[in-house]
This record gives sequence, C-alpha cells and structure tokens, in this order.
Amino acid sequence: MKKHLCLLIASLISTMALAQSVSIGDILCTDGTTVKPAAFPSSGKTAEGIVFYVDQNGQEGWAVNLNCDAININWVSPEHYEEGYDIPILPNHETSRSALFDLDGYSNTAAIRMTNGPEWYPAAWSVDFDNGWYLPAAGQMRLLLSHVKEMNESLAIVNGTPFEIPYPDMHWTSTEMSSHHAIFVSKRGTVSAYMKYNYLGVYNIGVRSVKDFTCNSSPTYKIGDVVTAPGGQKGIVYYVAPNEEYYWLVALHDLSMQYSWGSDIDLPDLENIDEDWYRVHSEQNGCEATKAMREAQGAGSSYAANQVDFDNGWHLPSTGEFTKLYASLPYISQALTQNGGTIPNQLYWTSTEFSDDEAWGIDFGIDPSMEGIFRHYPKQDLYNVRPVWCQPCSIPIIQNEFSVQACDSYTWNDSTYIQSGDYQQTFTSVQEYDSIVTLHLTIIPGPYVSEIQGEQNIYVESGGLFTYSIDPVPEAYGYDWFIDNGWTVNNSPNSPQCTVNVNTKSRGTLTVRVYCECGVIERTLLIRHDFEPGIKIFPNPNNGKFNIQLYGIEGKTVIEVFDYLGQLIDRFEVQSVLNGLTIPYSLSGKAAGVYVISITNGYDHYKEKVVKYYAAPNGMIHY
Repeated sequence: MKKHLCLLIASLISTMALAQSVSIGDILCTDGTTVKPAAFPSSGKTAEGIVFYVDQNGQEGWAVNLNCDAININWVSPEHYEEGYDIPILPNHETSRSALFDLDGYSNTAAIRMTNGPEWYPAAWSVDFDNGWYLPAAGQMRLLLSHVKEMNESLAIVNGTPFEIPYPDMHWTSTEMSSHHAIFVSKRGTVSAYMKYNYLGVYNIGVRSVKDFTCNSSPTYKIGDVVTAPGGQKGIVYYVAPNEEYYWLVALHDLSMQYSWGSDIDLPDLENIDEDWYRVHSEQNGCEATKAMREAQGAGSSYAANQVDFDNGWHLPSTGEFTKLYASLPYISQALTQNGGTIPNQLYWTSTEFSDDEAWGIDFGIDPSMEGIFRHYPKQDLYNVRPVWCQPCSIPIIQNEFSVQACDSYTWNDSTYIQSGDYQQTFTSVQEYDSIVTLHLTIIPGPYVSEIQGEQNIYVESGGLFTYSIDPVPEAYGYDWFIDNGWTVNNSPNSPQCTVNVNTKSRGTLTVRVYCECGVIERTLLIRHDFEPGIKIFPNPNNGKFNIQLYGIEGKTVIEVFDYLGQLIDRFEVQSVLNGLTIPYSLSGKAAGVYVISITNGYDHYKEKVVKYYAAPNGMIHY
C-alpha cells in the first residue's frame, strides 16, 4: 500500500511539473496547445486564436478567432424578421445585467442552428461550428472586449485582425431577448437589445467567433479568489494580467458616502482621454492617476481620491480597470456575496480625466439603458467610489479563513459539504507557495420561495395600482420589495405582498428579497408597461393565409374584413385576452389585392391592411 501511495505521489508531482500557467493573451495553436506571445515566433506552430479566459480550475478556457467571421451581417434575415420567432430553448434576457450573465455561447449557437438554416439565421451560420467555433454569448463577448488591449497586442504577433477602427461598431452575440430582438455588444461596452436585423442600416454589426479549449493550467491567481491586502482589508481577484505579472482586487463594498471627483481644473500630470473607445477601454493606470489626483488637489476631504486607503495600495480604478470589473461580474458575484460584500450597482467615478471640468464615470445599473457604459460627468457631481487594489504577484496569496452560511449544501474547490463544521484545504501555486485555508461552514435547510405572482404585461390604458405577492415563507425575518425604475412600490416589511403604482410608460424588474436564517433569497419579475394595444398581421404580404394577433384587448371583440372596394366580406366575434390572442385566417378563393382588417372592442377601434399576392407562372410575385 505504501509503495502504491509513493507511486501515486510521484505521478502527481510529474503531472504538476508538466502543467503550465495559461493566461489572457496566450496564443491557442492548431495542435490544441497554447504558447506565450513572446515564445510564439520561434515555436514553429500555427495560431488559430487568442486566449481571453481560463476557468478557476485551470482546465477549460475560451479563445477568440484571429479574424472577423463576418461584417455587416444580420442575426435574422430581413425577409424572415416580420414572422418573428422566439427560439424555444433559448432563455430571453430582458436586461443588460441578465444578458451579462449568459455565458454559454456554444449551446446558444447550437440551438439557433438547429432551429433553421442560414437563410434564416446568417450570423449563427457564419461561424465554423463544425470545428468548434461559435457565436459568443453576451457575457463572453463583453469579457472579450474588456481585454481589447491584451487581445490587440497578441493579434499583432500573429498577424490577426485587431479590435480597432475600421472594425464593426457592434458584435452580435448568441443571446436572445425576444422573438424580434437579440443582444449585441458594442465597442463602447454596451450590452443591449437590437432588432434582429440591421433595420436602421447605419451600424456595422459583425461576428467574431470564439471556441472552447482544454488545458492543464496551474495559475497562481484565479478570478474569484479571496485575498487579504496589506492593512487587513479583503478583496476579490477580478483580473490577472498576462504572465501573472500582477493581479487586481475589488473591495467588498463601496465607500460609505458619495464624493465629487475634484475641482474644475485640468490636472497637469493626467492626460485627458477623449471619446476614442479604444483609449477609454485600455487605460490601466488607476494607481498612478489616483496619486496624481491626490498630489494636485491637496487634502480636500470631499474628493474621491482622498477617501481611498491609498497608503495600503487601494485606489480609484481607471476606465480600463473598471471595464474589466464590469465584465467580470458573472465570475465574482458569488465570491462577493459569500464574503459579506455587495455587487456593484451604482454610478462610479473612475480616475480617468476627460477635460478640465469633466471626468469619466461608469454606470453599473442606475440607468438600465446605460449599464456598463462610460460617460464623462462634471467633476463636482457626487457619485459612488468602489476602490480596487494592485500588487505585484511576487507576493503569495494569503487567506487564512472565511465563513459561509449556506442552504442545504456548499461546494468549495470541487468538494461538496452537507454538514456544518470547519474544513481545511491546502493550495500550492506554481511558485511553490502554500496557503492553508479554513472554511467555517454553517449548513441550514433552505426554505421554499415561490415565484412572484401578479400581472406581468400591462397595457398603456391599464396603468394604476397592481398587487404582487409570493407564497408566505415560514419563519422569514422579513421581505423587501423594490423595482429598478421610477414606479413606486408600497409594502410592509413583514408582508409577502406589495403594490406597484404603474404610472408611466416603461418596464421594470420587480425584486423581492426574503430574509431568513439561511440568508437572503431573491425572486424577480419583469413587468412591461410599454405596449400599445392593437392588432398585428403576419406574415404580411402573404399568399392568402395569415394570422390576426390582438394584444392589450380584453372581452368581446368584433372582427370585420373588407375588400379593396370597402365591401364587407366577413364578420365574426372572439373573446380577447390582454396577454394576446392569435387567430389563423384565410382569404382562399379571394382575389389578390389589399384588404382591411377592422377590430372593434367597446369604444376602441383598430384596423390594419393586409396584402394578398399571387405567383405568376414565370415566378414573379404580383399584388
């Protein structure tokens, strides 16, 4: 037995010796190996991609294609757009934050391609899917573009196409929003919904595919690690530089107050960064910029740079540091909350200057339409501060212990625990530093929390007070209801029910937080109040067979069909429902031409034209 154990240890040591650290900017080669950029010219290998992510276990990663797959391409072809099709197995992501957490582009692309062919979905079919390349999900694409500086440096070595002008203004992702909208990511950092075809014609929307790869990496630092910085303040690793030269931590919390950036003067030691998207997303000098701000502005207590623990390495992140932080939210949110931190969701100052009276800030969710986007604001405005920390990686990660309270079970470093207790694991880096970490774990049976019940689609004429609720949770400490737009929410802290005053045309995500012994459990519901009641005909034009869709209309409804002379050719009644009713209809036996569908519901009246065509023997379409 002892001999076998020694052989096993020797085998493990041999395997570890063969492992290398794979990091951002490494070059993925056609033989499946990765090479450091500096070593590539003499490697004799052929490049096929650039690494932009490696998972926490160092076993799986993502690489981006060396070149564009397509430029000026549509997600759905215009001739099929009006038909509209919500791909059933693709989840719909209604907000930028939700789309940011979509990370499975391979499954998304497979679902799109299985639904229909290239004549329907040209973007998803422009990638070399048979060889592993796919249309990235929104979270993957946003992470990729946050590393634009590192990508371009490696692409230059392998003669790839850089992420610079001229280049697509936006990139399609495989993330769906609705039957008519998909998610794109722009150079500015926008994660937003857009019509599935380029209906405005003013944008250049392209495709840049990515692929998965496997490796045997043993990185010293991993995104999501908990690190105690000098001075005793903890942070979460959210970026590790190429070759692991340094890493960045984000503080667990914002500073307790909002602060102005500074006075209306142009700081002499800071370069003004204009609207150039590449410069904005490439600035990584937050520590130097914070130092320049403190030296130029003096000890003014109202200035953001003076509030961070600069002596222990904490500073205002630059725009380039902040774009990486936003893109890393799907990978660090769990670590933040499990260590008592909060997920950034405010408008934050950066340390990057725009002009004498304005500096750059980034919105993490105050304005859903601007989430993740940089804008320049007056320096005397008051905004939040989330410090970050940078330290050369010659100092080993030190983390002695942490506490977690979990429901039912907890998984840590591939080990799953179902009982409360203290657990230890030892971590060894490639530099042979050992770190012994103790987990103080409390396991509590998790309560059942139902989904939010209430009206989800509210039409313009139906504004007012609406009631929403969840099933009561036994032994809950309290309930907190809130919504992310301007509507008012009224509720008792001890009530699983609330009322929402829907008083403006908008949409918002209603959230309830249930506080219980197990922690905080959330449920959300998207409420839409931006529909106009009416009628839709599809497909239109058609060969005489089409659908009449009524939405936002309730109760007895009279439908009348008139020909091009205004003569009534059909009349019937239906019972409409607010959430929509679709009625198949046929003009078989009627001549080609223009018809009018008229809808009467009480005092409301709607009408829509429909065109029936016929196909001539020569293949031409006539109306």
